[in-house]
Amino acid sequence: MEKKTILVLLLIALVGIVIVAALLFPGDPGAARPYDISSAGWLTVPLTDALTGETVTLQGLRDGGQTVIVQTFTLSCPICTAQLGELTRLQADYPQDVVVVGLSLDASVSAGALEAHAEDNGLTVIMAASPASLTTGLVEGWGRDMLVPAYAPVVLFCPTGNTAYKLRNGLKSSEEVWQSVSDSCA
Repeated sequence: MEKKTILVLLLIALVGIVIVAALLFPGDPGAARPYDISSAGWLTVPLTDALTGETVTLQGLRDGGQTVIVQTFTLSCPICTAQLGELTRLQADYPQDVVVVGLSLDASVSAGALEAHAEDNGLTVIMAASPASLTTGLVEGWGRDMLVPAYAPVVLFCPTGNTAYKLRNGLKSSEEVWQSVSDSCA
């Protein structure tokens, strides 16, 4: 093959890679993705905290004046557990400002299994099985990423306003999440 032909093929391949990357990873990957929650009835779906037995709702927690941080997870996901650990540290550092809710995507998981997982990993956040209607609401707001535990999906529900924000996919440090709370909920 001629050098010119090889260069043209390489250029075509490079353009193809750029187009595919733009389609798969749109926008700023670090930017929080907003969603209007003004008509989100799923914010009032009751959740039972496996650690305390208390029944809460996301809206009720918001009404308490704190930013509610929600992460979906599964018990078998090590990235999820690491993210819940970071969120546990964040809640310990800012107990007046944030409350963290870990929502198991396995709606049939027992309270005992959630409690054991929390104890084994030093997690002191609200741990609950996510009812189907709540999971559906999260997916309607931020897409199927909410169903991929290895993405460590995290959503911020500010105590005021009608906008909630999904953070970037992947493991996020407690400092990064706190910066997002400061930026989005100030």
